[in-house]
Amino acid sequence: MIRRPPRSTLSSSSAASDVYKRQVLLLLLRILMSAWEQVGLLVGCTKLDHSCDPSCRVERVTGSDAPTVRVYTTRQLEPGSLLTVDYLELCGVRTHGLHVTERRAQLKLRWGFECQCTRCCAEHLEAETESTCTRN
Repeated sequence: MIRRPPRSTLSSSSAASDVYKRQVLLLLLRILMSAWEQVGLLVGCTKLDHSCDPSCRVERVTGSDAPTVRVYTTRQLEPGSLLTVDYLELCGVRTHGLHVTERRAQLKLRWGFECQCTRCCAEHLEAETESTCTRN
């Protein structure tokens, strides 16, 4: 059980405040993990950046005692290349055929950032060019 320290302790002691914040975050993570099984997978993939044209795919390994995933490259990569996955696919969102604005909206909602990957930037530029051409 998490007990909030007294207000006087929170304002005067950053250590007590930090402990309380960590406890709350851990509780929230436990709640999320029990309600949304992909969270465990996502925590394990924090070293992989996002791209809507990912260089890797993630697969769960079934039948093992501990939750396990394998990461596979989707194309030939140069040494030192950035490893990327589609964060939306990890959440179970099928992104094939989604417009750039919808992908960006989903990423903003779920992850708090606007995607600037090469695919999104190219599709956004293409959509702007098409809308400019149709207005003239």
